[in-house]
Amino acid sequence: MIRYMTLLDNANCMRVENVQKEREYSMRWRIAFKKEVKVLADETYIRIIDRESTNGLPDDQDPFDFFHQIIKKDALDAAAFD
Repeated sequence: MIRYMTLLDNANCMRVENVQKEREYSMRWRIAFKKEVKVLADETYIRIIDRESTNGLPDDQDPFDFFHQIIKKDALDAAAFD
């Protein structure tokens, strides 16, 4: 169960960690990271939520929030099962 809660904690801190890494590595790193997260979120959205969609994640939804919702639901289900 600790493994699931650690995963959930990491998902909660993902947005803050992104800002911290910008200070360490630069704005270019953050822009590249956000583009890659958006691509992964689009692929995940199509694979899990809407197989008919070709656009991926809606533009008004933040990729970090999208991943957090998925991870939170799965982590809570796994913790309840555990």
